[in-house]
Amino acid sequence: MGVLLKAFTALLLPNLCTSFLVGNKLKRNFAVEDSLSYSSQIYSSSSTSESEDQSPSNGIYTSGIHHTAIRTKDIESSIKFYSLLSFEVEDKYLIGGQVKAAWLQNKSTKLELIEVPEHVLGAPKELVRAADQMAKMNLLGLNHICLDVTESIRARQGMKLSRGSGGLNQWFVENENEDEDKNNNSESCAGSRQVDDYERNAEYGLQDWLLDLEDESKRNFGKTLRIALEPTSRTIGMNVYDIAYLYDPDGALVEVLNYVTSVKEGSIRTSWEVMMDDDFISMLKQKSS
Repeated sequence: MGVLLKAFTALLLPNLCTSFLVGNKLKRNFAVEDSLSYSSQIYSSSSTSESEDQSPSNGIYTSGIHHTAIRTKDIESSIKFYSLLSFEVEDKYLIGGQVKAAWLQNKSTKLELIEVPEHVLGAPKELVRAADQMAKMNLLGLNHICLDVTESIRARQGMKLSRGSGGLNQWFVENENEDEDKNNNSESCAGSRQVDDYERNAEYGLQDWLLDLEDESKRNFGKTLRIALEPTSRTIGMNVYDIAYLYDPDGALVEVLNYVTSVKEGSIRTSWEVMMDDDFISMLKQKSS
């Protein structure tokens, strides 16, 4: 057993590639851009001068995040959970001929699930969970993955509001053909546009999306969601997001993020200076008056 444990550890360590997913350039039209294929990002000695200009001068660099690896005690349960978040099984395989693993794909995001055998866990799998990153704030290192659900929420807002008339429904009619890149920093990012953004998300926002997700989980798998953090707003730079945290079947943290609105350039500084929520709300009121 000791030999198997050493082999299992040696096989897993190279696979633990993970990261935080940062959406600092989300677009207001919420279209998800197709990612370049992994092979197209690798420059060779025969690359064009344009490619050479884009790569570091020393030729040592990475081509982006390939996948995030998550250890699980029950790979089938994890596959079901992540299917709720739009991940589909791309490949199933064995590590070392014994350890079950799978690659899951969601558009340009890839997860690797690795099942830890029960005898390696050292206890019945029903009793084992990942360390609670929400409760143990002193834990360092990798913390969570974050999935952008803005596009899904925007689509469901459209479905909900298309059944109404006037009011918020009119917002979609007036803006469906506009180029709404929020990095444009135009006047549309302040005042009445912010009011529209908040009203849309008040009608259907992250909390509603989570309720719908739980309904789907109950219907498909008879399981309820474990919420680690209820939806809350967070301001990062000029962008306002609603975020929430879920536990996956093993207790790993999964953040879901919904972009709400942006503020005008210069109204919020990107820094570590404290800005209280009341100050931010006051600023929004001034902008909309």
